[in-house]
Amino acid sequence: TAVADGRLVSVGFDTTELSTPDFPQSGQHFFWARPADDEWWLGLGCSWLVQKRGDGHLSELSKEADALWQSLDVVGVSSQVRLAIWSEEEFSRLVLPTVQFRRSKQGVSVIVTPDPDNPEHWLELLKQGLDTIDRSQESGSGLTSPLDLKQIPDAKSWLQEAERAIADIRVGKMEKLVLSRKVSYRPSRGIASDQLVRSLLYRYPNCTVFAADVDGDCWIGASPEKLFDYSDGWLYSEAVAGTVRRDANEAVDRELGEWLLRDPKSCREHELVVRGLRDELQNYCRDIEIATEPKLLKLRGLLHLYTPISGQSVEEAHPLEIAQQLHPSPAVCGWPRHLAANWLKQHEPLDRQGYTGLVGWLDGRNNASLNVVLRCYRINGQNIDLYAGAGLVADSNSLAEWEETELKLATMIEALQDV
Repeated sequence: TAVADGRLVSVGFDTTELSTPDFPQSGQHFFWARPADDEWWLGLGCSWLVQKRGDGHLSELSKEADALWQSLDVVGVSSQVRLAIWSEEEFSRLVLPTVQFRRSKQGVSVIVTPDPDNPEHWLELLKQGLDTIDRSQESGSGLTSPLDLKQIPDAKSWLQEAERAIADIRVGKMEKLVLSRKVSYRPSRGIASDQLVRSLLYRYPNCTVFAADVDGDCWIGASPEKLFDYSDGWLYSEAVAGTVRRDANEAVDRELGEWLLRDPKSCREHELVVRGLRDELQNYCRDIEIATEPKLLKLRGLLHLYTPISGQSVEEAHPLEIAQQLHPSPAVCGWPRHLAANWLKQHEPLDRQGYTGLVGWLDGRNNASLNVVLRCYRINGQNIDLYAGAGLVADSNSLAEWEETELKLATMIEALQDV
């Protein structure tokens, strides 16, 4: 493989079966997997990167992506070249990995795009990727007691802000608000990111498991919520809102699910997410199909209300432009969105950073998959942050909402026991 006159050249080839790789411990890497579909994608290194800040940052990236596809020389599996997407409130970025490994129902492939500034580095990354795939799947020794624990905000402050939000909702300033919190740990030993990814793959097969290196931080998670999948002109989204715990007793677990489907507060919270997505998608899709009643999304430790949404996109609708309009959805911000977002800027005492952002990929045919960054961990050196939020509506109880965030955090801490 060579770089032609400083141009980017991607060379792809099909290969034999590859087992799910470990996420590398260092370097610029990106991992995305849907265990239930037996599909995963691993990108190593960076041969091209662009990021945008400010209003419309996702829409601006769509122009950069289109320009890249027009200039990229491709040999082999052209439709499988992907860009990694990472988006936060203030900025978004696209990365073209130097080496990509992919397994899906269509087969297994490897794609190499040498970096024009370091044209031989791809070989080292290829070997590194193969090593992660061949590495023996050993379990961790478990998380030891943390040396330090900090909550941002503390329980008293969070409950006060929740009461303020609920009061504002009741007087009509907005209809829903999602209030977040963060728990920071400093474990007595380092966190093995590869073992945490492996734990999530095992525990959450019906979620999208991701891991991304972002400016020195490693973000890892098992997102239960896709903003949308975009494939051959069809868009598949989902509303996920409303939560209750699960129970080991099958009869009790069934009763909890039936309660969630009937609970007025949960149904109201969920309906606002469905409405928000429907209203925005009407600008980009026709023949929108929305299930008339929510279903139960059954995850380890948690039950959620879930409504699938699909539609055929109008011509010229770029997935990143659609994402710009859909995100942040009422599931992670509130409704109406601009009112909830302004409230959060004024009152939420937390910098969410990547939490509730977007993670996923885009390919050369503008197929895309974007998940909301939820049930996530931010690893920075010896520190690890966990995030959770709760949706507030007029009949919310602040203490019950706090307990919901505790429940979500508990499922995440459980996964650390495998590390």
